[in-house]
Amino acid sequence: MKTILHITAHMGGGVGKVLSGIAVTAATNKSNFRHKLLLLELPEKMGFVEECRQNKVEVVIATSRMVVTQEIAAADLVQLEWWHHPKMMPLLADFPPIATRLVVWSHVSGCYYPLLPKDFLRVPEIFIFTSQYSYDNPYWQPEDCQYARTHCRMINSSGGFRHIKAEQKEHSGFNIGYIGTQSYAKIHPEFVEFCKSVSDLPGSRFIWLET
Repeated sequence: MKTILHITAHMGGGVGKVLSGIAVTAATNKSNFRHKLLLLELPEKMGFVEECRQNKVEVVIATSRMVVTQEIAAADLVQLEWWHHPKMMPLLADFPPIATRLVVWSHVSGCYYPLLPKDFLRVPEIFIFTSQYSYDNPYWQPEDCQYARTHCRMINSSGGFRHIKAEQKEHSGFNIGYIGTQSYAKIHPEFVEFCKSVSDLPGSRFIWLET
């Protein structure tokens, strides 16, 4: 069985949900590929880590560079989960000198901060975007966009709906919802003003669910 090693800074938030979903689904459906997770820092949130371990998906903490090197050497394919996290930068700057089938999956569009350097697309064997929007990055030259359309792939990132229990209910008024991280690292700094601008809708109600 071939092993895919996912190297990620952590398993929190959306990335944790996506990676645990991929790995657990493969493990429970008897996939021909074994997914293994390598975390570059000690996890602050253990929910998705525990879910992986309960479903016999191995999660390794990179306690040293030797651990990282050994895991990369043992894997059949290495996939870097990239969103410009500072823990990923030293690894990229001093990647172990090992022959590696390398894939990079960008979990940000790269069309605004954190920007996606055009030369980074040429580093791995396959570079994967999360959004179709990345193909037309406004900071790239036309030839860079053409290279991206020709050589890169696009896979939408989703954590699925298995963690959400929802049912339709009759209700009055107008519901305005947000599901996500309660941080300006994720939402627009004028989010509250946006909500305020539509607060005069008859029967409007704001629902905030933090993930």
